[in-house]
Amino acid sequence: MKTETWLQKFSFELESRGLDPKRRSEVVVETAGFIDESGTEPLEQFGFPSDYAASVISALGETTNPSPPDNPTIMSANQLSKSYRSSSVLSQIDIDLREGQILALIGPNGSGKTTLLKILAGMIQPDHGTVTTSASIGYCPQIGGINPNLRPTEHLQLFGAGFGLDKDQATAEGKRLAGQLDWEITDRMTASELSGGTAQKLSLILAMLGRPDLLLLDEPYQGFDNKSAQRFWELLWTWRDNGGAAIVSSHSEDVLIRADQILELEPTS
Repeated sequence: MKTETWLQKFSFELESRGLDPKRRSEVVVETAGFIDESGTEPLEQFGFPSDYAASVISALGETTNPSPPDNPTIMSANQLSKSYRSSSVLSQIDIDLREGQILALIGPNGSGKTTLLKILAGMIQPDHGTVTTSASIGYCPQIGGINPNLRPTEHLQLFGAGFGLDKDQATAEGKRLAGQLDWEITDRMTASELSGGTAQKLSLILAMLGRPDLLLLDEPYQGFDNKSAQRFWELLWTWRDNGGAAIVSSHSEDVLIRADQILELEPTS
């Protein structure tokens, strides 16, 4: 487990146990200093983040047993595993995602991030394990998901119809979301003529049409400039604050400080 991931999970565990934000920040910074000075991996030095958080809280004498989150679970996954031929892609993955939470899905290429999102979206079946959800889902793939021959508003109207939106409603909603991503939708070009970043904005907007309960986003702001990437997170935070949930796969390090949970995948073979 990378140091940044360990520290993020450690901070989350301290928060879940009710430690004051200021005190939590001090503890995390102090712990990061110990790790840096020792040059030892935090998992080897301190153990699992949850166990170390419990011991720190106990030593500080500032805790009671944490109450469970008030928000209901929106999606749970239990012991998900998937292999292709003889190659294992995912092994015993657990997820507990609640309303109003963003989970960051991280890991190197080949660690199974896209496969996991496809399983959660119901596009492929796991070899073992279960997924439970009552949520409506919007899925934004890393590649594909749009028709190169259609114009942006044609995409909006086509996808909007699946959510019961008429053409005017779908177009208005799509243009509103596009504006929040610093993009003014026009129909001068087909999807095949859009830049990579703009095509990704369109794919993201299509996932958000009709306001599903849960967003599954695979590298959703790949190709965005810095301003658009910040707009993406502002849009997603508003989504979360209104009770929505999201799982965001990303290679960008900024996801570690912007999400509520982190799931790090490692290559299994």
